[in-house]
Amino acid sequence: MLVEIVNELKEELEKITPPADADLELGQEAAKPTKKVPSKTRRQEDTSKQIEEIDVSYDKGDVQIKELDINDQAVKDRWSRYIGAMGFDAVAK
Repeated sequence: MLVEIVNELKEELEKITPPADADLELGQEAAKPTKKVPSKTRRQEDTSKQIEEIDVSYDKGDVQIKELDINDQAVKDRWSRYIGAMGFDAVAK
């Protein structure tokens, strides 16, 4: 049964006329991908302007230093979760 189907497909393939050389060349040009450079939209330009307006200055006087109490149960819980997620080797580094 499979042999009959293959023979039938071969016969149908032989009935088809091959494309002309000019068609093949045209098809190759159309198959080449073209790169399109997306232009910035108005929203992207507005966002970039807003980003430039953000104050990123750093004042050391406003920094509050906190110490971690290693005996605190909440700290132990956080480290336990971190070690469970990242692995002991990541924490050791």
